[in-house]
Amino acid sequence: MNNRSTSRKPLPGQFFIPLVSLLVLAALMYWMQQSCTGPSSRRPTSAIPIEQLQDQPLGQSSPNDCAMVLNNRLYTPGLVGLIDQARSRIDLILYQLRYYAAHPESASNTLLYRLAQASARGVRVRLIVEASDWNPENSLQNRRVATLLSNSGVEVRFDRPNQNSHNKLIVIDQNIVVIGSTNWSYYSLERNNETSLALRSTRIAHHYQEYFERLFAQTTDTYPLHYPVITSARLDDHTGPVVVVTGQLTTFEPLHSHSNDYALTLDFSSDIIVPVSVCEEIWTVWPDFPRCLSGQNVTAVLARSSNAPNAAWTLIRLDALEDDLNKQFMLKREVQVTSSDTTPVPLWENCIQTVACKPLDNDVYLPHILDLIKRARSGIKIMQIECYYYDQEAWPTPNLEPATNRILDQLVAASQRGVRIELLTDIRGTEAFSTRKKAFLDQCNRNQITVFLDDPDLTTHSKSLIIDDRFVIIGSTNWSLPALTENNESSILVDSPDLARIYSRFFDQAIQVHYPNDPKDTR
Repeated sequence: MNNRSTSRKPLPGQFFIPLVSLLVLAALMYWMQQSCTGPSSRRPTSAIPIEQLQDQPLGQSSPNDCAMVLNNRLYTPGLVGLIDQARSRIDLILYQLRYYAAHPESASNTLLYRLAQASARGVRVRLIVEASDWNPENSLQNRRVATLLSNSGVEVRFDRPNQNSHNKLIVIDQNIVVIGSTNWSYYSLERNNETSLALRSTRIAHHYQEYFERLFAQTTDTYPLHYPVITSARLDDHTGPVVVVTGQLTTFEPLHSHSNDYALTLDFSSDIIVPVSVCEEIWTVWPDFPRCLSGQNVTAVLARSSNAPNAAWTLIRLDALEDDLNKQFMLKREVQVTSSDTTPVPLWENCIQTVACKPLDNDVYLPHILDLIKRARSGIKIMQIECYYYDQEAWPTPNLEPATNRILDQLVAASQRGVRIELLTDIRGTEAFSTRKKAFLDQCNRNQITVFLDDPDLTTHSKSLIIDDRFVIIGSTNWSLPALTENNESSILVDSPDLARIYSRFFDQAIQVHYPNDPKDTR
């Protein structure tokens, strides 16, 4: 007997019709869901697929993440509020800090007092400060502030002399990050064009906390630079850029009739220039100077104004003055602590929501900037104090095109495919219209990239980009080889059309006063 099954085989279309019906039903339900939620709840679209940037996800923001703009004069009051509301810790990496004895209520002094106050109320405050050997004046001024804050309970560390920490980075309570171009100095806080922001994001703060810890482990708690001491030899015979001199003060008088600077002479030296800013501080602390030091030996740190053989020496630091400045700062700090208004400041009421963010530290910055420019489709607005083009003869590595040249190549390619590109740069800059900066701007002019030069009385110190009215890059990174290949730098990429709108408006206002865009005509 045949035991084979007698059931029939299924007909070819028996399962096909139900399957099609299910697919149609699923499509209908998806369409209804999208119709109900509306376009406002959808993630913004762009010609740049954000998930594919450098083949890495940008990092989705959580519902509580948001940004607060701290451009220009918004920085000091915003940061004061954040410092005052800190509860457990504040970690900072700063390139430049200044304390102005002659201007006790200056913005820079206010921030320093607030840090000292936070430390006094039990907040752990740690600071990494720049101390590079290539800029002795900045390092010595930072040393002054380091001493003032260290005596107030702040844990201060110096970076290595061969490492330039150009960051302007603050992490508060492992939840808030302040990042941008703003140094703690008079010009930066009260005069310059600067772009900075505060970002409330546990994820981003965690990244920068780890970044801080890595750098903190490489620092030292003692000032790392040492200078030769001269006690009797002729000052003019010394060839180094910085010296420590010890001698008896003999004269102190105006340098000449057309200058506000003074000349100081020790018993074995020629004239030492004392800038007017140092004179103001001396007379603030010692109204009867130089009589108060008559007949006494003084120790001073001097720096050459240039590398020329007969270049003048300038007074940078007077040890006796620094001792009395510390006493003044401690008294002022006590006043700040006892009279502080502890009423919470509403800081985040009008913050801007972010779609996604990605830190761009050190060597991560360049590949992402190149990728963003390459994918741009409508417009790029740039505020950058330094932008240099290197001739092939000056390439550090003959077979490798310099990083800034690669950025310019991508900008030119974007312009040629129809992207509108605008660049606002400083008319002076760090290398005041050097050959390399002129070469960069000349390439821009020849390739339909609109260049704006700011007012000569204003410094545009910003390092920012707005791309396709959606992406914002804010930070400390200049377009120079040291910044892109050697320095410690901190920048951040934010996906936020609302934030892009604000920074775009800031750019448009900044270019209202500008000079001709032909670098050959600039002074």
